[in-house]
Amino acid sequence: MSEQRNIEIGEKLRAARQAKGFTLDDLQQKTKIQKRYLNAIENGDFKQLPGDFYVRAFTKQFAMAVDINPDELLANAPEKVIEPTTDLSNSRTDADNVTRTGIDNEVTSTDKLQAIVPKVIIGILVIVVLVVVWFIAQSVSPNTSSQKSANSSNVSVSSNKVTKKAKVTKSTATKKKENQSPKTKTVKTTIGTGTTSGTTTSFTVTTANKARKVKISSKYRTWLTVTNNAGSTLASEMMQANSTKTITVAKDVTTLTIRSGYALGTTITINKVAANIPTSTLTTRNYQFNFEKSAK
Repeated sequence: MSEQRNIEIGEKLRAARQAKGFTLDDLQQKTKIQKRYLNAIENGDFKQLPGDFYVRAFTKQFAMAVDINPDELLANAPEKVIEPTTDLSNSRTDADNVTRTGIDNEVTSTDKLQAIVPKVIIGILVIVVLVVVWFIAQSVSPNTSSQKSANSSNVSVSSNKVTKKAKVTKSTATKKKENQSPKTKTVKTTIGTGTTSGTTTSFTVTTANKARKVKISSKYRTWLTVTNNAGSTLASEMMQANSTKTITVAKDVTTLTIRSGYALGTTITINKVAANIPTSTLTTRNYQFNFEKSAK
C-alpha cells in the first residue's frame, strides 16, 4: 500500500478506536497485538510491523475490534499479501518482541531450566568473589595497623611546618581576595531531570531573564503542537522525519507545553541545553517546561 493509503487507514482506525472509548492498552488486551504495533498502524507506519503477512493480519484484527469492515478497509491492499485465516486469540509475545500466532502460551520445563541456570551461575560467582575479598582483607589488616603506628610519628614531626605554611597561604589568599573586583555572575540555562505523570513529563528550567531559543527535533514523522501559559499556539503542524523546528519564546512566558503525536525519537533543547527526555513508547506525549524567574 502507498504511504498516503497507509495514513488514511491508520486515521480511520484511530478515529474508530477513540469513538469506542478504547485506549491502546485496551486494544492490546482485546486483540493480543503489542501496543507498539497498534500505534504504528494508527500512524500509517506499516514498516514497523514484522512483515507483509502481519500488515494485513494485524490491520484486520484491529478493524474487527473497533467494528470496521476489514474487507472494505483493505480493498486496495496489494494482491501479493495473502488473506490470513490465522486466529490471533492464542497469540503471545516472545522475548524478541514479535507477536507470534497459534503458539501455546505454556512454557516448557526446558525453557524454565534455561531461564534459571544463568541466575544460579551468577549467584555462585558473587559468593566466590565475596569469599576472596574477605581473605584478602584478613591478610592485609595486620600490616595496616603497623603502618599506622609508624606513620603517626612522621605526622607529629611535620605538623608544625604544615601549620606555618597554612597560615602564610591563608593570609596571601585573603589579600588577593581583597584586591579582586567583584565579577558579574552569568546565569546559565539549566533543565531539571523532570517528573512524569501519565503522558506528561514536567521540567523546571532556569535561564537568564530574556528570550529563549527552543529547538525541537524528531526522528520520525509526527504532529507537533506548542502552546504557552497564556494559551497562545506557537506551533501546530506536521513535522516530517529527521526535521527540526526552532521557536523563540518570550521572556515573560512562564510555562511552555510541547505535544508530540509520535513521541519516539523526539529531542528538545533550550538555549542549546538538552532536556532529559525519557524513553517513550509510540504514543502521544506532553512535555511541560516551567521557567523560573531570574534576576539576570
